[in-house]
Amino acid sequence: MTWIKPLYEVLYAPARVFTSMKEKPQWLAALLVVMITTVLVTAIIMKPLVMPEQRERMMKRLAENPEMSPDVRERVMARMDSPLVYWTGLLGAAVGQPLALLIAALVFWGLFSFLGGKAGFGHMFSATVHGALVTVPASIIKVPLMFALGTVRVQTSLALMLPSELEETFMFRLLSQVDIFAIWSLIIMATGFSLYSGVKSRTSFGAVFGLWTLWILASSALGGLFHFGPR
Repeated sequence: MTWIKPLYEVLYAPARVFTSMKEKPQWLAALLVVMITTVLVTAIIMKPLVMPEQRERMMKRLAENPEMSPDVRERVMARMDSPLVYWTGLLGAAVGQPLALLIAALVFWGLFSFLGGKAGFGHMFSATVHGALVTVPASIIKVPLMFALGTVRVQTSLALMLPSELEETFMFRLLSQVDIFAIWSLIIMATGFSLYSGVKSRTSFGAVFGLWTLWILASSALGGLFHFGPR
């Protein structure tokens, strides 16, 4: 079963894996592993951790809106406890992950084409999906931490340096995205993009981490304005 080896070898020897796939890029097995992991983790944490935290946040928002009638409040809270929330979360995990990877691959394909790269979209998607395999070791570490701490908001990022009281600030949101697993994933992707496209390694890493820096700055700023992003 030679298709299994790249799924774990890419985590510590990405150059070797992508070199072996240069003529015929592969992505299906890696995508299935990432999707299954994402859906499984969502199923495990949704009811005991995610839904109670969502309910608590909604209660705080309702408390900040005293003009809302009691009947409306009850209906809102009843929807928060609905099984639909659970199944919607699972569906979002199943659909959202591959969609996000597809969009990321398209963005990097366009960027590296602008930089003179010769890789086709299949190569760029392969590198993107294999980079996402970091989801597996990340889940193995983070899920037990979530249950131990009783919250989904566990940190393996630079946000560990800041007190939890600063969770609503731009700096906390920014540092929470400078995560060891995110950086690991980007290193794998940048290695694949370079080998597949023919773009120099230094240029590839600069492009990937430069675009990522712009993304985390923008998402952290918008997270504070519209209440989404890392919390």
